[in-house]
Amino acid sequence: MASSADYLDFILEQLPHTGEITHRAMMGEYILYINGRVFGGIYDDRFLVKPTKSAKTLMPNARYELPYEGAKEMLMVDNVEDSEFLAQLLDAMYPELPEPKAKKNEVNIMPRPTNKKDLMELSQANFEKLLSTADSMSDKARITPFDFSGDKSRKEAHWKRDKDVRDVFVHLYEWHQLLLNWVNSNMEGNSVPLLPEPYNWKTYGDMNMEFWKKHRDTSPADARAMLENSHRESMELLEKFTDEELFTRGHFPWTGNNALGSYFAANMSSHYDWALKKLRSHIRKIGFDKA
Repeated sequence: MASSADYLDFILEQLPHTGEITHRAMMGEYILYINGRVFGGIYDDRFLVKPTKSAKTLMPNARYELPYEGAKEMLMVDNVEDSEFLAQLLDAMYPELPEPKAKKNEVNIMPRPTNKKDLMELSQANFEKLLSTADSMSDKARITPFDFSGDKSRKEAHWKRDKDVRDVFVHLYEWHQLLLNWVNSNMEGNSVPLLPEPYNWKTYGDMNMEFWKKHRDTSPADARAMLENSHRESMELLEKFTDEELFTRGHFPWTGNNALGSYFAANMSSHYDWALKKLRSHIRKIGFDKA
C-alpha cells in the first residue's frame, strides 16, 4: 500500500515553517528532510520519525513501527494535527540528526531567510524570476496545457490541478489574500485563522480547488495584474515589521509556536520558488523557444 499525495500535503502543512522541509518520493512513499537531514517519512499514510533520544523523550508512548519490510523501526507520530508539538519535536530532533553527505558538484541550497532584509530581497528576486520565466515561454508552451501525468513521482494534487500560467498566478494571488487578511485582521485585534471556515489543514486542498474554479473566467492578463498588486501589498506589509516581530517564535499569540516571518516566507519567497519550478518543468517538457 503506497502513501497518498493528499496525506503528504497534509503533513507538510502541519510541519513548522522553519527550516527547509523537503521530501523525496521513493517507491510510493516519501522521505522527509529538514535542511537536508533525514528526520522521517510517510509510509502507508503513517507519519514516522527517527527514534532519536529527544523523539523518544517527547513521545514516550509512541509505537515502534516498520516503514517497510527490512527497514529499521521508527516512531509513529499520532498527534499530527498539533503543529506546535511538531515544531517542538523537530527542533529537539534536529541537532541529533546526521549531517547530509556532500555530493560531488552539489549545488548549495539557499537557506531560509532569518532577517527581514534577506526575506524581502529573496521574495523580490524569486518573484522577478517567476515573471521573467513566464515571459520567456514560447507560444507552444503558453498554449499547451500543463501535463505532468507521465512523472509518477509528482503525486501532489497541485500537479494535476494547475493547467497553465494563469492557474499558477491566481493560486499565488489567493494565498496572498489569505496572508494579508490574516495578518491585518489580527493586528487590528480581530482574531481570525489563516484558513477560512470551513477549511483546515486536512481539507485545504478543497479550498485550493475552489480558488481554481473561482478563476475559470479570469484572463491571463488580469491574473498577472492581480498577482503583481498582491505581491506589492504583501511586500509593503512585510516592511512594517521588525526582525524581532518576524523571527521570534510566538511573538504574536495568533502565530502559535511559529514565527510570523515563516508565514511570509511560505507565501512569498518559497511559494514563488514552488511556482517557478512548475513553470520550468513545463518548459523543459514542451521545449524552450530561444528565438
